[in-house]
Amino acid sequence: MRLLPGVAALLVPALALRAQEAPAAPGPATRPESAPRTAVLDLVPADDPFAAVVRDALRVAQAPAAIRCARPAEALARLRAEAPRFALVVVRPQDLDVNLAYDLLDVFARIDDDPFVDVAYGVVTGRDAAAARAFLARSDAVRREPSRIPRASLEVMGPNQMDDTAARFWGRPIALPRLAGWRQQSLNHGRRGYPDTRLAELQGYGLVHLGGHGVPERIEQGLTAAQVRRLDWSDAIVWSGACWTGVVGPWVEYRAGRVERRTCAEPFALEVLENGAAAYLAALHPDHGIPVYQEIEHVLATGATLGEALECTYDALVLHAGGRRPELPRWREGAPPPPSGRGNVEFQGTAARILFGDPRIRPCAALVPASFSVRSERDGKVLRITATLRHTELRNGLSDTFAGDLASDPMLFNERMALKVPLAPGDPGQRITVERARSGPGLLRRSRDLPSRVVGHAVEEEDGRRFLHVQVDFPAAGFQESEFRRAGTQVVLRVE
Repeated sequence: MRLLPGVAALLVPALALRAQEAPAAPGPATRPESAPRTAVLDLVPADDPFAAVVRDALRVAQAPAAIRCARPAEALARLRAEAPRFALVVVRPQDLDVNLAYDLLDVFARIDDDPFVDVAYGVVTGRDAAAARAFLARSDAVRREPSRIPRASLEVMGPNQMDDTAARFWGRPIALPRLAGWRQQSLNHGRRGYPDTRLAELQGYGLVHLGGHGVPERIEQGLTAAQVRRLDWSDAIVWSGACWTGVVGPWVEYRAGRVERRTCAEPFALEVLENGAAAYLAALHPDHGIPVYQEIEHVLATGATLGEALECTYDALVLHAGGRRPELPRWREGAPPPPSGRGNVEFQGTAARILFGDPRIRPCAALVPASFSVRSERDGKVLRITATLRHTELRNGLSDTFAGDLASDPMLFNERMALKVPLAPGDPGQRITVERARSGPGLLRRSRDLPSRVVGHAVEEEDGRRFLHVQVDFPAAGFQESEFRRAGTQVVLRVE
């Protein structure tokens, strides 16, 4: 892949359907015909009870043999030779931490020469081998029959400012778009936590979003691991944006200025994996809630698999790193923590997001339209890309989680347009400028030219095809508020 300069932030998942990954040199140009589409990465020590989980994963993946390794880097040669599209990663809970999450991300991005992740993967684990096998069986059942997922969504927005335990249900979505034919609910509650007496009202949903701050045992001032143990989220896909709520055992505390490795005795995540959920997407480290909603929006707008949705989150790290593989820190006991200023925490937490379950689960067909319509025209050696904002329902995808320098308050988020555009043979892709950016008409305001900044861009190759990733940022007047968000806003890019 030819890499392009520039610093970038998150690729908006809802704008384009990610095509199937394929390796370039040093791997083969295309996948071998005999290559298993789904590999099994076996990180389990020899003679461990989790070997039974590996055998189940091989059956689910229909793979002839697992790739056994003590560390993910040891699997690289086999992954390059087999070039799978998906992977199930079997690991014991005591071995899964933020450093391993970074190692997995790194190895799955090194199968070919481009910096993007080439394999959509999911982690299979549990409190013990029996729990992990049961979780894998549920996840596989939903992969094979996605109609098992209830057509109902729930947004648990976390605590409000009331000093009570009252739960307030709003009867509508808050941050998600409206979905035709779906029952949609949202709620928040007081700072004393979610009431035990109303746990049953959280059941029966197929898409669950958990918001708020978090620690490994709970959502702060919200749901606890003990409460989740009493829930039935059968066949649900659960997303969490609360910090550390993907921890299944070991985790890293660093807020005192030194890295301290700890072990959670009652992980929130393990309860989710045991209460009937088919898949769980959460972070092993502090993260931010906007990328979580962007993953959900990507699924709703494209009908993507869960692995592909998280792949787009990983793509964002490449763009944020300037079109290169991200250099992720490793957290060492007693060492000073890496820098944690604006953008760093979001970056490190996004890199630690994990999909628990089968990455091939496709929860639904596309249910909402993509935000932009895109037209490409070749003019000699120049390619012009015209993007027009048609639909504004996918609000989170228009926010740049990593930067606020163009906003009225730098602690806000910039607005952004992020695209993934197919390139024809011979199309250029080395330099991008904004030829024109103009807001759509408003009720009382005319269209006007918009200040903009090309944040970053890179070209990705997939099975002989080329795609241009590009992001442009715009000023924000408030949280998810700007002239850029008007329907009809049009941006013309010049690509050379």
